[in-house]
Amino acid sequence: MKTSVRVLAITAVGLAMLSTVACNKLQARDQLNKGVQSYKSAKYEEAIDHFQKAVSLDPGLINARLYLATAYAQQYIPGADTEDNNRMAQQAIDQYKAVLERDPKNVNSVKG
Repeated sequence: MKTSVRVLAITAVGLAMLSTVACNKLQARDQLNKGVQSYKSAKYEEAIDHFQKAVSLDPGLINARLYLATAYAQQYIPGADTEDNNRMAQQAIDQYKAVLERDPKNVNSVKG
């Protein structure tokens, strides 16, 4: 009897964990889609916020990280030597590197 209860409890915990992971992946995809919409409307700060949320919900979602890097890069102004501009450039580089760490053959990240 105790074994059955234990197995049932472990199964319930496992199912709860799986549903949380699945829910996070769905939420990450939703944030990615919202970010793409913002990006296409040239609302880069808003897009960055959505892409950051997507990455935090699903760190393995390469497209969210790639879009995040691209959104940072869109805000970079070549030749403008300001703290914010340099920060945008560095954040873009960091995100492109993170994509390459997960997917070394990602052509879009290499071009970024």
